[in-house]
Amino acid sequence: MENVLKDSGVIRRSRSFELGNTEAIKSLVIAGLGVGFLSCWEIQQEIAMGIVRQINIPGLRIQRMLS
Repeated sequence: MENVLKDSGVIRRSRSFELGNTEAIKSLVIAGLGVGFLSCWEIQQEIAMGIVRQINIPGLRIQRMLS
């Protein structure tokens, strides 16, 4: 993920965390501790309430396989 962001021109200014729990990621983002990568389906309520927002990074394409 860090290489994809770097290749897209995103500059990292601080440490990164790897969390496996969606609620933990949301809590850190809502607390203003950084950005998170989540499915738009997982945060649609928070987006609708204006608690979080989606950031589009030109040229950034992340694909993952679901099974």
